[in-house]
Amino acid sequence: MLYVLVLTALVVLAYFKLFSANFISWDDGEVVLNNKDVHDFNVKAFFTNYYVGNYAPIAMIGFAIDWLIFKGNAAGHHAMSLLFHVINGVLVYYLCSLILKDKLKALLCAIIFCFHPLQVETVAWVSAKNNLVYSVFFLLGLIQYSKFILEGNKKQYVYALLFFILSVLSKPSAICFPLVLFLLDYLLKSKLDFKSLFINKIPFIMVAAILGFATIYTRTEDKFINQNHAYAIHERIGYAGYAILQYIYKFFIPMDLSVIYPYPQNKTVSIIIGYVVIALLIVGIYKLYKSSSKIIFFGLLFFIVNLLLVLQFIPFGEVLTADRYMYLPIIGISVALLSIFPVKENQLKILGIGLILVFGSLTFMRASVWKNSISLYSDIIKKYPHSFVALNSLGAEYMLNKNYDMSLRYLNAAINENTEYYKGYYNRGLLYAQTDRMKNALRD
Repeated sequence: MLYVLVLTALVVLAYFKLFSANFISWDDGEVVLNNKDVHDFNVKAFFTNYYVGNYAPIAMIGFAIDWLIFKGNAAGHHAMSLLFHVINGVLVYYLCSLILKDKLKALLCAIIFCFHPLQVETVAWVSAKNNLVYSVFFLLGLIQYSKFILEGNKKQYVYALLFFILSVLSKPSAICFPLVLFLLDYLLKSKLDFKSLFINKIPFIMVAAILGFATIYTRTEDKFINQNHAYAIHERIGYAGYAILQYIYKFFIPMDLSVIYPYPQNKTVSIIIGYVVIALLIVGIYKLYKSSSKIIFFGLLFFIVNLLLVLQFIPFGEVLTADRYMYLPIIGISVALLSIFPVKENQLKILGIGLILVFGSLTFMRASVWKNSISLYSDIIKKYPHSFVALNSLGAEYMLNKNYDMSLRYLNAAINENTEYYKGYYNRGLLYAQTDRMKNALRD
């Protein structure tokens, strides 16, 4: 309990800047600020509608509770996100205690999970709270299933299924849950019975399939399935490998983080690198499977399985990778790393303190970028000056603040970077209309 209280206080300190942060114009308006269903606590609407491409009624209930308590007070919404992050940290500790059978290593996994700067995007972005909510139920489900394997209590199997349903109704990303259950079977069972192995996954797979097809529909309807990046399948496989490499790199060197990481400019080289990464992973996974390194195998596969849906095999969005996609996969890397190196107890304690200091400091600095939309988009452009998405968003934000000269500058830049980007023309047309240049407005 003392560890929990101390870590909670340190996590709050690392994210303290969020209490003075505002909402962001990306999705926060549609999900929370201007969402009549959220303001009216319309539960029926949550279960019959979808929002920003996601069917997530449980997460929407969470947003409605936050609005009921805090209304438009951004600090309150950030505080709730931070609370869920801390809860997830505790659940990570509990889950890792079960699978690692080492409380000190489990604590280190929780420290990495709570303080790693890659987690800032999920915690700081109000409308990304669905990521936090689905993770709570996802982790609870894994804990119950682990206990079901270890103790054989059928109630725990039922609880695991219920938590999975709540998780997938919080965010469709949870549909990878059944695959993680196979990994837990491999790790925790002394002997695998392949018949029961598959039979007890049937209810989970059915739920995952239903919500998976529903998600493809809702994302297609809301134009999130992006044909701009609908590369040939062999190219997508290469990009998937390249994305995995980027996630691993950012885990070890979490510098120059950004909300947007554009597709790499050198397409051929990136795809070749991606195939090399995939080949190395296949060889490594095969060797781990053949060896007795079950926990390392589990950690590596946990990392990959929880990234599968966001590796752009089905193209959506404008980016190849995003920090928020690492929220749960970071557990897998942590588990694998702590199992590779034999470290003594005193060394683990020193490592834990060091990780809190280093990651906590980086998180504190990264959280300050989320002060408001302009600071966030400016940060992206500083790192990726050719990002037409960020240029367009910054131009739109300046237009909302009636700084029309700056707005026109960035909207022109967005259109110059991508002459097919309709949102740039649309926003510039709005700007022209607001400044009485109607011929230009109609043309755009």
